[in-house]
Amino acid sequence: MQFFNNLKMATKLVGGFGIVLMLFVCVMAIYHFTVKSTADNFENLMNVNVAIAANAANIKTMMKQCRIDEKNFLATAKNSPKMVILWNFS
Repeated sequence: MQFFNNLKMATKLVGGFGIVLMLFVCVMAIYHFTVKSTADNFENLMNVNVAIAANAANIKTMMKQCRIDEKNFLATAKNSPKMVILWNFS
């Protein structure tokens, strides 16, 4: 404590402002890292959501095609001689 009392007032002020400035720089570095990390994670999340939406749309289209194909199969199968035999057994 004796060392601190022997310093001039200007040195104490410069030292105090220097410490505050160093803390400010540390906080800004942490803030920058956090914002960058959050932005990257959000971008990845959006890419995943877009991929999920694209796959869901693809599945919806494929299911619609399956229903159309099933309807066409059942419509043509009733007129087929082989299928008439199968229909009579069920």
